[in-house]
Amino acid sequence: MVASVWLPLSGHHYSLLMPQSQLHSFFLLFWFGMSHYISIALVLSFSVFTTCAFIFFISGAYLLLFKINDVNKAFKHPYLNEQPFNQHPLALRMTILLDYFLHMVFPHSKRWLAGQANVILAHVDCKKIAWNLKWPLAGLWAGCFIGILAILVLWILILSGAAK
Repeated sequence: MVASVWLPLSGHHYSLLMPQSQLHSFFLLFWFGMSHYISIALVLSFSVFTTCAFIFFISGAYLLLFKINDVNKAFKHPYLNEQPFNQHPLALRMTILLDYFLHMVFPHSKRWLAGQANVILAHVDCKKIAWNLKWPLAGLWAGCFIGILAILVLWILILSGAAK
């Protein structure tokens, strides 16, 4: 059975292949069963996620298209002594960029991934690196990690709102 549903926020009609009784209970449970604060938190977490995705893609594109050679010259990662950056697999290229980010954000850490990045990049003083080389790295990885947190919050809110 095909049911036509009008969603008040979008102003459009949607056709869904679902039994009418299931469709009705789904929308009542999901749409109207949430409290006002959960719906505000949903909008906020989705907005943060979308913003982080844009920042991730813009920073990553700018970094990989225009600044990657300058960043690699400034940080001098030991893996680049063996091969040029572009000849490494994508996973290793992203690992190198993550090492740069962790060394910038946690310069004195001795534990976990940041500690390993600090050991590998001990020869680099982040205070002497120009800001125009730092911001694409910060945008790429901060957008990624904050976006992951935002999507987790979004799913928690969706699942908690639908469980009521």
